Amino acid sequence: MNEGSTEKMDRKRSALIITFIAAIAVVVALYLARGWVVERVYFKTAEKVADKFSTKAKSKYFDDFHYTTNKFWTFYQNGTVSRNDLNDVIWKMRKLEKKREVSDTEAFDLIGYVSRLYTDAMNEKLQKKINEKMQNERNGQKGKLKKE
Repeated sequence: MNEGSTEKMDRKRSALIITFIAAIAVVVALYLARGWVVERVYFKTAEKVADKFSTKAKSKYFDDFHYTTNKFWTFYQNGTVSRNDLNDVIWKMRKLEKKREVSDTEAFDLIGYVSRLYTDAMNEKLQKKINEKMQNERNGQKGKLKKE
């Protein structure tokens, strides 16, 4: 091989390495930004739905809706509710977002649905902890009973 072809190969190799590193950086950036994108979509959709509330719905449920959507997001972030739950909530909100106006009944139903999701998930998580504690206590008592 001559010197010229070696330089070309080195440049090609360097370009390939730089491209590979850039691709990895893009994948990592997308992975890290994923949570931010989901959060933005969720809250933007919630904001658009709240803007579609009828006058009656706004007077009755506006604050409750914001409390519930914020609470749901908190439960999503700490892993209490699943990504599927989040997708379901976004889907329901998008259905309402397409309407000209969201009635007070629809607002009430959405708030109820969202709060039920995180309440059920919270109760399920708590029940698992209680069951684990009871199982641990039973295992401890069995050992004590054998000693007596």
